[in-house]
Amino acid sequence: MLYGTVRLVRLVNELYDTRAELAELAVGEERVRVSRDLHDLLGQSLSAISLKGDLATRLLPLDPARARHEITGLTEIARASLRDVRAVTRDEHHVTLREEIAAAQGLLMAAGVETRINTPGGDLALPQSAQRVLAWAVREGTTNLLRHSDATTCTITLARSNGTTSLDIHNNGARNQGLGDGSGLAGLKDRAAAAGGWAGGEPTGDGGFRLRVELPESTAAVDHS
Repeated sequence: MLYGTVRLVRLVNELYDTRAELAELAVGEERVRVSRDLHDLLGQSLSAISLKGDLATRLLPLDPARARHEITGLTEIARASLRDVRAVTRDEHHVTLREEIAAAQGLLMAAGVETRINTPGGDLALPQSAQRVLAWAVREGTTNLLRHSDATTCTITLARSNGTTSLDIHNNGARNQGLGDGSGLAGLKDRAAAAGGWAGGEPTGDGGFRLRVELPESTAAVDHS
């Protein structure tokens, strides 16, 4: 009985230690998620605010009405960003590929970047797991273009081939040919790996930069429900 009691105490202590370790791991994973989501979320929003602010400043003496319109848009982006931050902290922020592509096209065109959307063999009706990865990829690619390039054109291509769904974002004006290992891309790689795929970015031979994400059909199969 004494031996059994001592053994039971040891097992209870080990159980408490294990629970403490699991709790620490869960807290660490949540911190990583929040940090990654906030980085990806705010990067594009802050770039858009900066872009619209600069545009409004230039337009103010030339076209006050349009300048007011840009300021109104800037305010709306700031309010939406605040709502998104609150949603991220509660893990309630949902993104869709269609919305992110439309937002990226509008933002890039406002920045003077000719943007082309191609979906040959692709379909935007993807399950939520694939939507999240590809939507974050579009956001990350747009943010990097605005921050780190002098691009005048950008092409976003979604395609399905040989059991794989791929997303390519290519621009023609990479300012830093060594770009490709930032924290945003690292977070995107983690997202893609968690979905069974991969992501990577590299300079192209024409002086541009390409971001590519590939997801297996098991993850990115079209959702008909």
